[in-house]
Amino acid sequence: MPFKYTGSIPFGIGKVEWTPSTKEREAAWALYVEYSTRITRVRRSEGPEKDFGSARLAMDSLYVLLNATRQVLREAGPAIAGKPASLGAITIAVLNRSVRKLLDEFHLSLEAHEGNRSSDVSRIAHERKWAHYARFWEKMMWLQKGLQSYLKVLEVIAGVKLDAKKMQ
Repeated sequence: MPFKYTGSIPFGIGKVEWTPSTKEREAAWALYVEYSTRITRVRRSEGPEKDFGSARLAMDSLYVLLNATRQVLREAGPAIAGKPASLGAITIAVLNRSVRKLLDEFHLSLEAHEGNRSSDVSRIAHERKWAHYARFWEKMMWLQKGLQSYLKVLEVIAGVKLDAKKMQ
């Protein structure tokens, strides 16, 4: 059943209003599944002295998310991107202003740092000595917050009626 979506999209995109097509709702469900099962959905401890986990694993998860999103958009086709207020156009903007931005900023630096690890130091211990470790996780928390907001948009568009609190 058609409905009009009105809401705010994170990452500086702002307020949008459109009536999602059936194809957009189906693609929103596929994107919801991808976004809700990645590190982008899981809140980590805050502060550099806390356990954030692995920046490499977080980046790898972002690359998987990026590729999965591209696949969903490709499979859905141009029908979901025919105008600025459409799922395809909005999702591409979200990716470019968030995930791509973070990966562009940190990928090469982490890769160079990883190349300097001696075999007697664990990967995670070495990673925590990375000059950009704390800044990466600050940006990652910013990304998580924005993507969680976008996940709520996908939830509405897809017609998902789950109790998110029980799923965390």
